[in-house]
Amino acid sequence: MTRKESSGKATSTHRALRDVAFERTRDLIVTGEVAPGERLIEEALGQRLGMSRNPVRESLKILEREGFVTISPFRGAVVSQIGHKEAMDIFEIRELLDSFAAAQAARKYTAADLRQLRGILSAGAKALAKGDIAKLSADNGRFHSKVHAMSGNVELIRSLERLRLKVGWMFAGYAATRGESSWVEHQALVDAISRGDADGAAEISRQHIAGSRVAYLNLLEQRPAMVEDDTGDASLVSAAT
Repeated sequence: MTRKESSGKATSTHRALRDVAFERTRDLIVTGEVAPGERLIEEALGQRLGMSRNPVRESLKILEREGFVTISPFRGAVVSQIGHKEAMDIFEIRELLDSFAAAQAARKYTAADLRQLRGILSAGAKALAKGDIAKLSADNGRFHSKVHAMSGNVELIRSLERLRLKVGWMFAGYAATRGESSWVEHQALVDAISRGDADGAAEISRQHIAGSRVAYLNLLEQRPAMVEDDTGDASLVSAAT
């Protein structure tokens, strides 16, 4: 192996570790295992992930660009908090993009696509009946990702995946907030897609995301939350305020 080939292989390995660190740390944030405001110390995080500090440091820079982490000279990396305006912006753009993806899914679906969607519906119903919040959250993510994938639009899929993860982060630990009604809407969406009803699928999807926005606002009223003001500073406010 030449020196150039060896160098290229080392770079590729480092990039792979960085990407693994990015995905695993993002999952810790999105699932709520590390809370908003919590410091992410490179050495400790590296030990948790089973890797050195270098790929961890690089992954934190990517997480900062994605909005999951804030890095400052004095505190280092800290898990970000989604502020009210950002949350409303996310729901607004998801209404537009999800509804378009649903319409495209209704135009492009295959029999295999419908079987997969119905399988996820069945799994979600079982998780709901058992009160398995972790499984319910995972099935919800699988359902939306599948509908997005059915659009066949790579850029749309990439954008929606990032937004979906942020909404999941906002609801971390509260997957049952909408519970049964959410899965009834999922069923209605699959029915519209199976009929090839693009307009109907788009409207059901739009209303579904609008319902999630209302549920999120209701959730904020029921729990203390760390809310960022317009300057980016965070403060703890009670549900009563």
